[in-house]
Amino acid sequence: MFLEEIMVSQVIEKLAREIELADGQEVLATGVIDPLSGEISEIRVLARGNTGAAPAIVNDVGPGQILIHNHPSGKLSPSEADLRVASLVGNQGAGFLIIDNLVEEGYMVVEPHLPRERQRLSSREIIQFFEEGNMLSRSLGKYEYRPQQLEMVKTIIFALNNRRHLMVEAGTGTGKSMAYLVPALHWAVKNNEKVVVSTNTINLQEQLFYKDIPLLEKALTPILPREFRTVLVKGRRNYVCLRKLNFLNQGYEELKVEEEQMLTEVNHQVFREDVGSKSEFPFQPDADLWEKVASEAETCLRSKCPHYRGCFFQRARRETTGADLLIVNHHLLFADLAVRKERGDGEIAVLPKYKHLILDEAHNLEHVATEYLGYQLNRYNFIRFLQYIYNTKGKNQQGLLQGIRGSLAKTILNKDQKSEVLRLIDIEIIPLFLKVRDMAQHFFTQVADFFQQQQTRGESKLRLIKETLDNEKWQSDVLPAADDFIGAINQLGRKMTVLYDELEGLKDQEIPDYDSLLVELDGRITQLQRVLRSLEFITNLEDESYVYWMEVFYRRKDELYCTLQAAPLEIADDIREQVVEALDTVIFTSATLTVQNNFNYFRHNLGLTDERVDDLLVGSPFDYQKQALVTVVKDTTDPNHSSYVEEVQDHLLQILQIMKGRTLVLFTSYRMLNVFYTALQNPLEKEGIRLYKQGEGSRQQIINNFKEEEKGVIFGTSSFWEGIDIQGEDLSCVVITKLPFLVPSEPIVEARVEKLKREGKNPFVHFMLPNAVIKFKQGFGRLVRSKDDRGVVVVFDQRLYSKSYGRVFLNSLPKTKICVDTFDEISKRLKDFII
Repeated sequence: MFLEEIMVSQVIEKLAREIELADGQEVLATGVIDPLSGEISEIRVLARGNTGAAPAIVNDVGPGQILIHNHPSGKLSPSEADLRVASLVGNQGAGFLIIDNLVEEGYMVVEPHLPRERQRLSSREIIQFFEEGNMLSRSLGKYEYRPQQLEMVKTIIFALNNRRHLMVEAGTGTGKSMAYLVPALHWAVKNNEKVVVSTNTINLQEQLFYKDIPLLEKALTPILPREFRTVLVKGRRNYVCLRKLNFLNQGYEELKVEEEQMLTEVNHQVFREDVGSKSEFPFQPDADLWEKVASEAETCLRSKCPHYRGCFFQRARRETTGADLLIVNHHLLFADLAVRKERGDGEIAVLPKYKHLILDEAHNLEHVATEYLGYQLNRYNFIRFLQYIYNTKGKNQQGLLQGIRGSLAKTILNKDQKSEVLRLIDIEIIPLFLKVRDMAQHFFTQVADFFQQQQTRGESKLRLIKETLDNEKWQSDVLPAADDFIGAINQLGRKMTVLYDELEGLKDQEIPDYDSLLVELDGRITQLQRVLRSLEFITNLEDESYVYWMEVFYRRKDELYCTLQAAPLEIADDIREQVVEALDTVIFTSATLTVQNNFNYFRHNLGLTDERVDDLLVGSPFDYQKQALVTVVKDTTDPNHSSYVEEVQDHLLQILQIMKGRTLVLFTSYRMLNVFYTALQNPLEKEGIRLYKQGEGSRQQIINNFKEEEKGVIFGTSSFWEGIDIQGEDLSCVVITKLPFLVPSEPIVEARVEKLKREGKNPFVHFMLPNAVIKFKQGFGRLVRSKDDRGVVVVFDQRLYSKSYGRVFLNSLPKTKICVDTFDEISKRLKDFII
């Protein structure tokens, strides 16, 4: 085609000038298509390369845009690399155009998708769907009309129609899943724009996909313009890599007997059952074996892989490209955001481009984001990583370097070429590799010794602060070991890069598994560089916007567990830049976002200060005045007193006997949970009450067993404060042993407290208290899960009564009967209320 037919003259002139400034080499630009004329009316240069290639910066192109790149040779046929990029941008709605250096002719590889005017959602149409007697009630059977749900629906429709963001606290029983799914599906189908729904727990993720979505397929299909498509998205490492699996099957790596047996089962699932997702296997694969076969971005050959067509991850990725609604979890979402932030590479990202995001269980966002926006170096993971490069364990030497040697041995090469590569591996790289391994062991040993000298409180974590740099042992032992480790990694990385260049020079030779070995080598170099960045960042302790710490303990067979970490003190800027400012509409929702009906804590922590961010608070449809009783035992000693544990154990035993089980007991630490479990297990068994403890089986197994048991009790901490949905008489009592304040000595907590003090703020009021209130509300929310439920919350923390801040906790709950009394009186009230 002639470019003057599709470009305005100014664009043609600018492109010609840019190519000339690049000395006729490759230039990559993005063009914007005028919606009225259909011509490319403006361009922006993204990158410049050489005569054969240019960097493919494709992350920000979408509908109404076109990626333009010249072929200096004048041949306009797309290369394999061109086709890969064209496929990527095409899936994002953009076009791909190859032009000559004279900017006269071009070849349109992918036609651009021209954006059309967005269709606004009809509030009336969607609201009718929720009214009594309409489609939703007919599809769900037990559906009940709830005005709180309708208010949430209306506000979400407004946000989608006007490109606004929204924080919604929706009380238990509101039906918030349906309140956001229905408008989201209408928007996705009518506008052909993806909506991503992210949850914190797998339980909710699976509930949405396997329970709610099938119901909506039945109800919405008759009224939507077309059927909608939903995909449950899993992380890349959930999928088996066929190339790596075949590598193991060919015996290139020695396996333990139990790994051989597990490999047989994996092969059966993959090749006989066509199942390549770990979560869909009828068994749990061994962690070490799965590490050897799991898909990973750094070593993926993509379209060059001989197994590309059958690749389970690529199949799943193609499904996400064609889906309307993507259901993910927060960990996957932030892992994807971290990749895009670091690499800007849409090709290795898990999620396709999207502009609309719904974050359920949003009260957990700060914790998850902090984890993914930091740095970490773990001894076990690093040693295991080294084994993929060169492994001297077992009868035979294994790993990537041996794989390269083996392939070269099967290839007819010039003697000098082969000997140079083998010399590089045997004489330079392997000795450097062994040096890195030794330096790593020495470094982590020095870190562990430093930890044991400094940590005198019996805890497993030690915060690293500026003063640490002046510590004599840090100066004399840890830093020199770190410098040696860093130097060895640098040397190894440079030599592996030389090896990569040498192998790239042999691309015309018929080397077995050439592409696989080359991409794996490149991936291992990238991972080595990431380790180097983490090590330097953490040991320098320079960035004051981060908190640094080490975690050290010994586990089975005296195996040293040693991790160094750095995490941002605030994540507000990242959330604002990568989520709020980057997307059209974001819905943050949970049953627990406010403190005393105020969103300030959540808004501040996530940087939701943009004028486009609205808020909505809708209460629960449950009648808590009739359905629930909150009791505070005022005659227990202070939770920090030595007699507290023994005293509460006696009281708790009586409560569980009165309730005949049917109770969830929430603790604030595993240590306290185990103390109570040891003390009460036998007395409860004598009463025929079965006690289930967190950690003995999966959470879902514990819940299922509890439901089947007539007299069951669950002891839980951390994750058991939320996400548990047990309706009916099975769960009639929730016991909160202590108010769930954060541990002050935790490195992140300690650092955030110090930061607030420097800012002249009260850390208790602005951080510790609101965080505990939200956790407390989550614990309270485990009790009443339907309009027919009745139950009691018992709090064994007299601070709720004796301290002024206790009112903040109680005022943040729904309007409920509250009884503050002695244990004896509360026991009587308990019997009366339940009966």
